[in-house]
Parts: sequence; C-alpha cells; structure tokens
Amino acid sequence: MRSRLPAWIGYHAWKGLPKSSRPHLVTTVHGPYTVGRYSSVMVRGERVIAVSEMIRGYILENYRDVDADRIRIIYRGVDPEIYKYGYQPDQAWLERWNAQYPQMKGKTLLTLPARLTRWKGQEDFIQLIHKLITSGKNVHGVIVGDAHPRKKEYQNELQEKIEVLGLQDAITMTGHRSDMKEILAISTIVYSLAHEPEAFGRTTIEALSMGVPVIGYAHGGVREQLQQVCPEGQVEPLDTEAVTRLTGQWLVNKPEVKQAHLFTLIQMCDSTFSAYSELACEA
Repeated sequence: MRSRLPAWIGYHAWKGLPKSSRPHLVTTVHGPYTVGRYSSVMVRGERVIAVSEMIRGYILENYRDVDADRIRIIYRGVDPEIYKYGYQPDQAWLERWNAQYPQMKGKTLLTLPARLTRWKGQEDFIQLIHKLITSGKNVHGVIVGDAHPRKKEYQNELQEKIEVLGLQDAITMTGHRSDMKEILAISTIVYSLAHEPEAFGRTTIEALSMGVPVIGYAHGGVREQLQQVCPEGQVEPLDTEAVTRLTGQWLVNKPEVKQAHLFTLIQMCDSTFSAYSELACEA
C-alpha cells in the first residue's frame, strides 16, 4: 500500500481477515507526510519500504513504536536503457527546440527542473544566472516546470523578478514539458535547489544516469544520490554563493559522472521482490 486513504481501507480489510488466512502487508512511505494518526497507516505494514535513508529517519523519529527491523530502504530507480549514459536527442528534436527557443542557441544551458513553488529554489536559480551573466558567462538558464492553477501568482512573481534583473534573454521558463529527458540531456549542468529536503528527487538521478552532472543542496534523497554518483555536486543547503562558485568551476572543467550506480529500475524491483520474499518465507 502506497497512499494513505486507500491504505486505510486496505488496512481495515486486512485486519478483518482471520490471522491464519491474511496475506502479508507491505506499505511504502514515499515522503515525509504530516505526522499524525492519518499518516500512521503508512508505517503499519509488516514490512515498511522507505524510498531513501531520509525517509527511514523520518519514520523512526516520528513513529517511535516502529521496529527498525521492519524497515527496508528501497531507492526509486530509473531505467538506464531509457536514461542512457551519454544520450543525446536526435536532430529533429534539436531543430524543433531551437525553433521554439532561438534565444538559447549557442549558449551553455543550465537547467532547474522543478514545479513552480516557493521552496523549490527558483529564486536561488535566478540569482545564480544573474551573477553568471554579470560576470560575462555565456549561459542561459532554463526553468522547467509549471505552477498549480491556484499558485499562478508565484509564476508571475518569478517572471517579474527576471524582468527587473534584465534577464529576459538569459532565462526561459518553459512551463510543463513532456520531453524532460531531452532537456536534461542537452544541459551542461542540472540543479536541485529545494529549500526543504526531498524524499528522493527523481530528476536528479535521471540527469546523472545520462552523465549530466548535478549541483544540489546536500540534504534528503538528493544528497544520497549525489554522495553515490556525483559527490562533487554537493553544496551546503541554501549556500547560494557556493552554488555560484561551483558552477563557475564546472563551466571550465565539469566532473565526469559515474556510469554505474544503484538507483536503477532493476535494483528497485529486485529489492522489492526480496522484501516480499522475506515475508512469504516467514511462518
């Protein structure tokens, strides 16, 4: 079970069965839910899957009655055949991209993939691009993601900030895109600048899996990914000066991203099956 409302329905149905004929119960905690009884159903499984070390810590800190031995850390995974190391989009895609965004042609692309919300770091990214442009760097900032319909005012605030800083030709807000893989692949550096730790942060490993280096605030699941695959990209959370310094260094000499890593789809599936098998083998 992996969502709270369906989990409550499933949990009560499970509890209503005779113990001798109950199937085993596995729950997955995908994020740091608001702590309370409603969320507690997600840690009531006989095995509790945590999607990162951060989530394991969240469970143990907030639900003290959960035995640590019931928790299994199983990272989310990407398919390396889809997010292939060294992947580049085909010429037809590049032509469509350049026709839609001619202002990016010939520029070094720096990309922040994140929905538009105040804690995801767009303002830090805008300041980064402003500093780089001011220092004469030939870069273009790409913000990929849209805002919730009820939060369009934040999108307007970001656009206004871009205009006030005179960055209309240096930053593009693309809105939602269904071709995120291609955008990440043509980027020189990808960023994860969330002000709050994320449970995992999938776009980070998608970029890294293709060999694109990531600079990210070193907390939550992003820190765990960077530690394993691109440790040079870790920056103290909210240290925008460090992000700017590191970006400047990487524009001259970016690191080589490790090709082998444990955040793969097959690793996730194998670990999940192992967790199920443990329970199936119990008396």
